[in-house]
Amino acid sequence: MRRALKAWAIGAALGALACSEPTGLPRQIAVLDGRPEAAMHFLRWPLDRGPAQFVVVSPRWRAPGFASAEAGPATIERYQVSFWAVRGREEAVRIDYVAGEERTPFLHLAVPAGALLQRPDGSPILDGDSVLITLTVDSSMVRVGFEPSGLVFSPTSPLALDVYYGAAEQDLDGDGDVDGDDQAIREQRLGIWYQEAAGTPWLLVPSAHDPVGLHIAVSLFHFSGYAVSW
Repeated sequence: MRRALKAWAIGAALGALACSEPTGLPRQIAVLDGRPEAAMHFLRWPLDRGPAQFVVVSPRWRAPGFASAEAGPATIERYQVSFWAVRGREEAVRIDYVAGEERTPFLHLAVPAGALLQRPDGSPILDGDSVLITLTVDSSMVRVGFEPSGLVFSPTSPLALDVYYGAAEQDLDGDGDVDGDDQAIREQRLGIWYQEAAGTPWLLVPSAHDPVGLHIAVSLFHFSGYAVSW
């Protein structure tokens, strides 16, 4: 855990990617063929700090495929957060790592004023319309579910997601130590992947990765499940 905490140094924030989209409904652009979940190497929280606990803010809602537990002590400030996004108004939400009095960012989601485009049922979102957005962090890995699944954003004004994974387990190859092999995986293979729905393949999406600052930035064009993996 001490080794993971030392990796909390955060580099300068990277700008969100400017991604081009095909005509029609904007979709997340994958850069590799799909990979089954069994073949994924998800970045995990350290085992030596005990089981993570959710702090539930919306007990009526539960993300499919994500474990849930009673509220309790956690290294992450919040494991679930809900907020109203309004078309025509900028919104943002941040979840921090907390260690005593020290706070450093884990996740930041920025919603531009013109981002909201279409509801999951295909109906357009008009100026002034609001949507309840919920983020749920997995209790064992760096994996986040975004609801409502299928919510679509503007191809010219997507959401900006920043993930800082410095408090996660840095022994990426699982051999019991953190060495050059783990550094090579982090620099060459680690990225953000998304899954449309439970049981479907995972896809790697374009991102801006700072392997020194342990920070990945990506543009979101629709909601589903996202994870840091290789």
